[in-house]
Amino acid sequence: MEKVRSFKLRNNGGFVARLHVFKLLDGTWKNITPPSVRRDITLGAERTIDLQNIPELSPGEKVKLKAEVVLGKNRVANEEFIYDPAGPTVVYEIVGTTLSPKLRLSRRN
Repeated sequence: MEKVRSFKLRNNGGFVARLHVFKLLDGTWKNITPPSVRRDITLGAERTIDLQNIPELSPGEKVKLKAEVVLGKNRVANEEFIYDPAGPTVVYEIVGTTLSPKLRLSRRN
């Protein structure tokens, strides 16, 4: 499984999005996004979250990204990663419309 230090979400869709981080805890995905990161990402904007800034997360835990689409259909990434403070930034892009958004892995830095 690939490693990650931070997630970046680019919004190229016709809606407002928010970035969330989930970790696997006892077989269930739990939202561990700090309130300070839950800000709107408007069209053409992006937001990065450094996983080192999440106190509930320890190296070696499984994480994934969720894109919340305000007033629309949320999308959860298919990919799972292992949190590693020395890992890369993983970039996702969300596109489409409020009712038909598409989340795709863009690149790993």
